[in-house]
Amino acid sequence: MKTKKKKQKKYNNPYIKKSFIHGKGLFSHKRYKKNDIIFKDIFPHFKKDQNYINMFIFFDKYILNKCKFINHCKKKQNVDIVQKNDKYLLIATKNIHKDDELLGNYDMIHLKFPFIDKSDNDYVTC
Repeated sequence: MKTKKKKQKKYNNPYIKKSFIHGKGLFSHKRYKKNDIIFKDIFPHFKKDQNYINMFIFFDKYILNKCKFINHCKKKQNVDIVQKNDKYLLIATKNIHKDDELLGNYDMIHLKFPFIDKSDNDYVTC
């Protein structure tokens, strides 16, 4: 009796699936090298003439939907946000393998961009 191999889905962009860290997470659809750009603008709906207070209040309105699923991890962080001109880029901070979860350090990101919340005390340590 032959067993069917389960076909693995092919993705053209980072994808969302169950995370071992928290709920759902964002995963890499391909390999990235350190400093590769993953997303060219994670806040495409934020206009440069708007103020950061509005961005903090309406964070979910401004961020790319997929980027809401980047989980926090201090020890295994592999992405960061950098600002270039009026864009907020998501970059790889180390080499990332296909199907790795994309993890940010909320506390470090918050220092650069105060409108992004830092981690809560009850976040899972990873």
